Amino acid sequence: MVGKESLDELEEMAVSLFSGVEDKSVEAPTWPEHPCGPDEVGKCVRVTPIKELRKLKLQFPVPDLHPWYHTDPGHYVGHLVGHEGPGSLFAELKRRGWANSLIGGPCAPVRGYQFINISIDLTEEGERCVDEVADHVFQYLAMLRERGPQEWVFEECRQLREMSFRFKDKEKPTNYATNLATLLYYYPMEEVLSAEYITDKYDPEVLKKVTDLLNPDNVRMILVGKVYESECDSTERWYGVQYNVQDIPETTLERWRNIESNAALHLPEPNEFIPSDFDIVERDAEAPKVPVMISNTPLCRVWFKQDDTFKLPKSIVKVELFNPLAYSDPHMVNVTQLFTMLFKDALNDYAYAASVAGVRYNLGLSRRGMMMEVAGFSHKLDVLLRKVMDVLVDFKVDRERFDILKEKYLRSLRNFSAEQPYVHAAHKMHVVLSEKYWEDEDLLEVADELTAEAVERLLPLLLSKLHLECLLEGNLTRDRALELVQVVETRLRDGFGTRPIPAALQTIDRETMLDDGKYYMLQKSNKVHKSSSIDVYYQCGLQSVRDNTLLDLLVQMLNEPCFDQLRTKEQLGYIVFCTVRRSTSTQGLRVIVQSDKPPEYVDRRIEAFLHSMVDHLRDMSSEEFSNHKEALKTRKLEKPKNLVEEFTRHWDEIVIRQYCFGRELDEVEQLKTVEREELLKFFETHICHTAPRRRKLASHVLSTLCEDLSPCLPDGLCAPPVYQDAEEIMNVPAFKAIHGHFPHVPPAVDVTVASPQAKL
Repeated sequence: MVGKESLDELEEMAVSLFSGVEDKSVEAPTWPEHPCGPDEVGKCVRVTPIKELRKLKLQFPVPDLHPWYHTDPGHYVGHLVGHEGPGSLFAELKRRGWANSLIGGPCAPVRGYQFINISIDLTEEGERCVDEVADHVFQYLAMLRERGPQEWVFEECRQLREMSFRFKDKEKPTNYATNLATLLYYYPMEEVLSAEYITDKYDPEVLKKVTDLLNPDNVRMILVGKVYESECDSTERWYGVQYNVQDIPETTLERWRNIESNAALHLPEPNEFIPSDFDIVERDAEAPKVPVMISNTPLCRVWFKQDDTFKLPKSIVKVELFNPLAYSDPHMVNVTQLFTMLFKDALNDYAYAASVAGVRYNLGLSRRGMMMEVAGFSHKLDVLLRKVMDVLVDFKVDRERFDILKEKYLRSLRNFSAEQPYVHAAHKMHVVLSEKYWEDEDLLEVADELTAEAVERLLPLLLSKLHLECLLEGNLTRDRALELVQVVETRLRDGFGTRPIPAALQTIDRETMLDDGKYYMLQKSNKVHKSSSIDVYYQCGLQSVRDNTLLDLLVQMLNEPCFDQLRTKEQLGYIVFCTVRRSTSTQGLRVIVQSDKPPEYVDRRIEAFLHSMVDHLRDMSSEEFSNHKEALKTRKLEKPKNLVEEFTRHWDEIVIRQYCFGRELDEVEQLKTVEREELLKFFETHICHTAPRRRKLASHVLSTLCEDLSPCLPDGLCAPPVYQDAEEIMNVPAFKAIHGHFPHVPPAVDVTVASPQAKL
């Protein structure tokens, strides 16, 4: 049990709630006999995937490692095998053009036994050279066995994990309680909070015992790829997966047993990014509770909030490099996306050590340019930020890595077709409602134009004119925040001659304005999954503090009955939820259902449910109405659990350019005066089937594998109201061309840049 109450109060609650549960002295089950015994190792399993995947997985059965948690040999081995710095297995596989990623470490399905897994995402060349890839794995493992346990590596791991525990962010109570309850099966009660972090016993015999198990006579090899389709002559019972199992040839095992050493593979260097300064900066007694604008120029706007809540030596710096050119057409999207992949690939050897030490960065495409973020322990934050900017300014395209990452990128676009139906339904909704939204098909159509030369030409075009929108929060002073932003500005000016982008071009996406009284429908077929899906959106217009509050309260009241009716009682599908959909300036009610029933039928059931809610809202008791208001108030006033949650809440306001950082407090004030009649009027104006301002859009994803296309209405269900025929959207660009877009909501803070004359 996790709560803000005292231990005595929590104990009293536990006794009152659980004392009736009889203690039958049942021991928790354990399975000490490993399912992968002598008859199961030495096998090669080939699998045909639905998506375009290429993977090699080496699986080593090991005993349950939990009894050695003070040494944690699984983490020690995983730290070395999964390392990505110079000399690592992954770095060498990447250099040879064989691997896109590598994950290594322990896996504990149940109590009693475990695996050490090494999973490699292969390139096309890596798939062709899979035997050589496996050879390199066993070369690395042989090197580890030869070098033996390294106390300095163990000490570095101990230091990093102790640091993580000492400065651990708070979790959501539900997740924390659930995780701790699970850990009680593995660790003593008095150590359950720290057991997965504190490794204080260097035991070279245990480390050697586990490392020695990573050998050719104790391995299962799993190969996943379309190239094995002709060999997969067996069908898995439950999911219908095509596979094949064969013995690993004795000649291969013998080669691995006597593998030659590889000078390119060696232990990592000591991590220079491990912080040593954990001091908390002096707090400003007058510091505001929300971000404030500390600089505003034509080039750069800076928002800052010093941490006054979590008191951890951590900070977050995020910069939007705003230039609409990055999302202007499919070709530019492809070029920018591939640049971000090449950039992160080039910086990986350096940045990996920083990420292990709790300092991370990211650079990604947005629909308005690129987003750059550096976050983690404050001590070494500026070191990583400077390195990121240096690599950005001096960036050169690696032609070999370009070809590999281009193939990976295009494969990811093609693989989207195999995503779940509800994901496709939501995606199509974005396509229709967004002012500009390129689909994967658009990007694939111009894939031939994606060249290394195009990527090299990108940065001077993209970064010569920008607007920078920055947010810095955490263990920083105002002056330090401005220094970090100056690092970004100076490197951009020096490297690209960056100048401000005209204010007229600093526009953000707007939402398509649907017509009053209309019901529009977009349909897409799904050839992969047996389930269909529907995403229904009732557009309620521009956001305002009052309307936001009304819509949130309405969803608070509809959410549980929607789930109960459509999922529990009607059994329409496992995925059912009712929520609010918000864009930069507009909002509406959204209902999503993934079902084996056709979307048109589910659409009618949603309409029937919403129709029944009119009486439900009208007949709701005053006490129930007040309880819903109180529940919404509690949810809105719930404080962020950690710096990342708080930062995300503030950054979301910056993204939509509303800057309403005290939104929750404003909406709670509005909530106090909301009456049932006003809420019912809102529902009858925007949602119910007779609503004069009803604007409905439904995204249907229909499975071509669905057998039941015309289900009958189940007995006992209320019939839907008079059903409005949909106007099907046959051409999305043409549809958006004849519909207007909602304007932007004015910002809550004046962000006008003062002219030079005004300063005088």
